[in-house]
Amino acid sequence: MSKMGELYTEVCDKLEKESGKDLRLTQMAGLLRARAQENISVCGAILAEDKTLAGAFKAIEDAARKRYEKDRGQVCVCVTTDEAEEIIAAYYGFSLGQAPAPVKAEPRRKVVSLFDM
Repeated sequence: MSKMGELYTEVCDKLEKESGKDLRLTQMAGLLRARAQENISVCGAILAEDKTLAGAFKAIEDAARKRYEKDRGQVCVCVTTDEAEEIIAAYYGFSLGQAPAPVKAEPRRKVVSLFDM
């Protein structure tokens, strides 16, 4: 298995353990899995020991709470999906516009016949 494949597997395992049966955390885990497939550095950010799905959710709640305190006339405060994604990325320490980091692939052998495999 390639290094990217191993890291992605670790990311999936960590996110599955952290999300449990909480639907909100499961949705965030799905978003993070998609981002981890795009960039190997995102895998490293997600695997950081001090970063959790619960911490990312708390960051979203804190952002909504700050918005409410800013304008107390509102009855309900929400965070859009795009804003939530930006908050999650900031919490984990990666940017959404990052170009995928190149993953070094193992050189392929030239196969002339089945006996070369």
